[in-house]
Amino acid sequence: MTGVQTCALPILTTKRKETDLEITDFLWELIRNWRVIAVCLVIGAVLLCGYQYAKDSRNAKVTTDEAVEEYNKTLEEMEASLGAQDLDQVYGAVAIKKQLDEKSTYAKNSPLMAINAYEESVILLQYLVKSESGNAAEIAVMYQDYLLNGEIASELIECSISSEKNTYVKETNESSFSVRIRGKNEEECKELAEIVQSGLDAYTQKLAENFPAQRLQLLSQSQNVIADQELAQLQDDTALAIKNLGEHLDTIKSKMNGNQLELYVEYTENQPQENTAEPESDSAADIDTEETQNTAVQQNVHISVSKFVIGGILGAVLACIFVLLKYLFSGSLRSEEEIKTLYHSNILGTIRSSMKGKHNKIDRWYAGARYGKAGKLSLETEIELICANLKIICKTSGNQKVYLTGSNLSEIPAGIIEKLVTECQTNGLTLIAGKEINYYAKALEEMAETGQVVLIEAMRKSRYKEMYQEVISCREHQLPVLGTIVVGI
Repeated sequence: MTGVQTCALPILTTKRKETDLEITDFLWELIRNWRVIAVCLVIGAVLLCGYQYAKDSRNAKVTTDEAVEEYNKTLEEMEASLGAQDLDQVYGAVAIKKQLDEKSTYAKNSPLMAINAYEESVILLQYLVKSESGNAAEIAVMYQDYLLNGEIASELIECSISSEKNTYVKETNESSFSVRIRGKNEEECKELAEIVQSGLDAYTQKLAENFPAQRLQLLSQSQNVIADQELAQLQDDTALAIKNLGEHLDTIKSKMNGNQLELYVEYTENQPQENTAEPESDSAADIDTEETQNTAVQQNVHISVSKFVIGGILGAVLACIFVLLKYLFSGSLRSEEEIKTLYHSNILGTIRSSMKGKHNKIDRWYAGARYGKAGKLSLETEIELICANLKIICKTSGNQKVYLTGSNLSEIPAGIIEKLVTECQTNGLTLIAGKEINYYAKALEEMAETGQVVLIEAMRKSRYKEMYQEVISCREHQLPVLGTIVVGI
């Protein structure tokens, strides 16, 4: 880089073959465009998965509608084959089956049914409501309603107000209520008691908005383990009801003929989701048709993981194809080596850090992995190196004035040229920042007066055709090109 570029340069090619593919460079280009690939991956995954989901949903609806239509037709045919008495028998069996299912569900899911009635843990909370407005009884009722019907309501929580509240209120403006909490064990009762107390505290604050004169006081708390005869009776009655309903249903079914049993199965097991058919007999009034006729098997529609993956892959592939086409046919500068190969110009330096502030960790990794230590230099260091190279060349040429131009100066990041001019002044050089000589006659004249040129080009922005034209213009006017500054990564 010690010699001066003169007009006696090798013959220039008109432009690079835009379809030339350098595999390594292209792979780096894919990494540089990771955002585009990632976005297309997500879009492809969502679109294909969404399309499949919409398609499956439409097919499921069609399938369900067809099933409903077929089911209604089947019911009509089956009902028509039975007499009124036989139909009533079927409807009665369906009603009993519904009761049996409800009782069985309650026995399985009710917290009361899970308690050992002869070792029942109980916590008793006694509360006092005070009100200066004389409405303590009414407020106590509001607390009771909250406990029995509010957000913490449970079969395990009972609330009762003192039977002597009316006389008590008149005399003291106070009223009491008790909360009885039941549980399988001591720990369960304590946890529920804490929930009750927290809930009452929150509800007290809410009531204070409309009843500021009221207060709630916990008078006492006691815990015991008891034999609850009432609960034992409830459990026994529930079990007996289930047993009797089951036996009664079996008896009715045993007297049914084949057509009756088939119709019974249709009503209780085989109904489609959207079925609206109702028994025509008055006996069907005991059947909850809305519930029993909407217990069908429905075709499930799920998000397809495989379509999500395939869509993502297709999106990424299309993004890579886009990057490839842009790489091949953009007609723009792709690497510093092309400056040397196509235009026989020295590389004074490359400014890669101009956009580092906009880059994340992936971008910084890319710069370091592709360019090594050079990809990690600061902007100040890059400019210092460029100006040092330029100073050496100018010392050889004996001319300390240099004209700076390029094919597309609008693509050079703001402040880069100003920093170059300032650093050159520090090194005793005069760097004249001009306009594009391809489009401004005055710029061409200024360049001729200066006597030597430095080009500045933007990676992936400066076009081969325009770069070739400016180099040819310098040759025609016998102006030496000292080198080229490349901006971008």
